[in-house]
Amino acid sequence: MLAIIQRLSHDLNSGIFAVNMCCIVLADLYLLYFIKAADEKKAYDMKVRALEQQAKLQYDYYLQQDQKYNQTLQILHDVN
Repeated sequence: MLAIIQRLSHDLNSGIFAVNMCCIVLADLYLLYFIKAADEKKAYDMKVRALEQQAKLQYDYYLQQDQKYNQTLQILHDVN
C-alpha cells in the first residue's frame, strides 16, 4: 500500500486517490471483521439455546422420576 501511495503521491489527485483506496480497504476489513464477529455470536447463541433446551429436558425427566418415586413410596406406605 505504501509503495502505491509513494508512486502516486507525485500528483495531488493521485494522492487523494491512494488515500481513498486505503480508506476503502480499511472499511472492507472492518466489515469482514464485523461479519465474522456476528457469525460467531450467532453460533454461541445457538449453542446456549441447545444447552438450555437440554437442561430443561433433564429437569423435566428428573421431575417425572421424582413423582414416580413419591408414588412408589405412597404405595409402599399403604401396603404396610
